[in-house]
Amino acid sequence: MHPALARPASRSTTARGSRAQRHASAGRGRPLSQRRQHQTAPGSDAPPAAAAAAVAAASTGPGPSSCSPESSASSSSATAASSSPAASGGLPGGLTPELLARYGLSAEQHRQMDTYLDHMLEVNQTMNLTAVRDKGDAWQRHVVDSLALLPVIERHASAVGLLRPAGPGVAGPEGGAAEARRASGGGAGSSSSGGGGGVELRLIDVGTGAGLPGMILAAARPQWKVTLLDTLRKRCDFLKEAAARAGLTNVDVVWCRAEEGGRRPELRQAYDVAVARAVAETRILAELCMPFVRTGGLWVAAKGPDPEAEVAAASNAIGQLGGRKLALERVSSTTLAPPPAPPAAGAAEAPTEGAAGEVGAQQQQQQAQQQQFTALVVLKDKSTPARFPRQPGTPNKKPL
Repeated sequence: MHPALARPASRSTTARGSRAQRHASAGRGRPLSQRRQHQTAPGSDAPPAAAAAAVAAASTGPGPSSCSPESSASSSSATAASSSPAASGGLPGGLTPELLARYGLSAEQHRQMDTYLDHMLEVNQTMNLTAVRDKGDAWQRHVVDSLALLPVIERHASAVGLLRPAGPGVAGPEGGAAEARRASGGGAGSSSSGGGGGVELRLIDVGTGAGLPGMILAAARPQWKVTLLDTLRKRCDFLKEAAARAGLTNVDVVWCRAEEGGRRPELRQAYDVAVARAVAETRILAELCMPFVRTGGLWVAAKGPDPEAEVAAASNAIGQLGGRKLALERVSSTTLAPPPAPPAAGAAEAPTEGAAGEVGAQQQQQQAQQQQFTALVVLKDKSTPARFPRQPGTPNKKPL
């Protein structure tokens, strides 16, 4: 609420209200874009802070308010320029300061993710890209969950020699956190800052759909070369446009079936890491993903909370394709929702059954603030036999 509205009306505030009404009526017949310019133009009565807040609020709602590229770009730029992670403790409508620091993300990388989400939700109105309709849910289910795979990929890629740790004194964008991970054998600090150009890791996202997790990984690690592979032409067109709008120059888009791509010479066994967040059974995913991975590379698949039986059933398929399971890790994806507010002073607390009841309530609160899934990590230590992948559709009909 504007501060003037909190005080009793006076002669000056009445005059300002009349002037605001004249401006509003003057812009009522104009197109939406002209009315928006009229409301925020220099010299208008709207305070600059209120205008910036209005643009930021528009960029963090359920989706973009206009289908024009100019509107999407201006909303994203306003979001990025409104504050920095260090100055404001996070960026509006997106990641918390803790997550920005954890993954070593800059304001520019945050803006790229925000631009991608805006375009995805805009296109999703006419194309079935995602069941998510709300911008806040998109940050949680698409961005935060995708970023949760980063430590898994970096830790195991470093352990098998796919990532080269930075030299002494060269800190990655995560500063001390990255140094601590390297000292303990964790992932290398690779991102927008730090030494050395060139491609640090080649990653393919098989069956990427709306671009997840590949697009988010590309934004978070610009020194990685990320290929997004999907079977639908219109989705690939969307992915190319989304990458261009976000300024992600390290993204390639390939339109083909995974069974066909795994046989193409330029794609077969050409990647350090293959990732998949698809819902398909592990036996099927293994045949679709592992032909893309070079010998010594990794396949990382995001699975549900209890995939042990499914993964055990896929051990034979993984072996036939030249791999062996390295790990099956629980991954916690921190929620963006704030924890419940403490009860007001003097308010009666809900009764609990002694200490056990208090512990149970705390555990429920912690679980509510995290989402759990599992990451399957497979090392490819032998070349995939030439007979794999089989003809399109066969892996689904007759899993290994």
